[in-house]
Amino acid sequence: MITGLKFISSQTHSKRGQWIQRLLDDSLDKNSANLHDMNLTPHATALLGEAVNSFCGGNWVATIILVQAVLDVELATNEFLDGAYVNELRTGKNFVWLRNRRNRLLHADISIHSITEADIFDDDRNLEIEARKSLKLVITGLTRLTF
Repeated sequence: MITGLKFISSQTHSKRGQWIQRLLDDSLDKNSANLHDMNLTPHATALLGEAVNSFCGGNWVATIILVQAVLDVELATNEFLDGAYVNELRTGKNFVWLRNRRNRLLHADISIHSITEADIFDDDRNLEIEARKSLKLVITGLTRLTF
């Protein structure tokens, strides 16, 4: 039998979705904004949608990994971005944190503790905080590109 599956109540799922909606609305200064309002590339929009679904489902590690992928895709493929701002997104303290965190989650390194199934369950609250931070960084960071 598979163990470790998370049960998320519809109320919890809805509360998380409302948090993202407020974040998106505030970032775009628009009521009832959607991901397409961010004017990202289709690839980045699709990955961000998956990140949002992962977040609402309480899948924190997947959220962090997907959010960094959104940033990578958008910066690599959107030819209309301002170079100075792209540099800020790539080298800013919080964005470096996100990239490093994603790398620690994905890549095994004998000198650094790799994430385990036990870590995912024992550190759920901290992982949720990191997932929220990741989404906030990318949504607020990439919505600045629409202005």
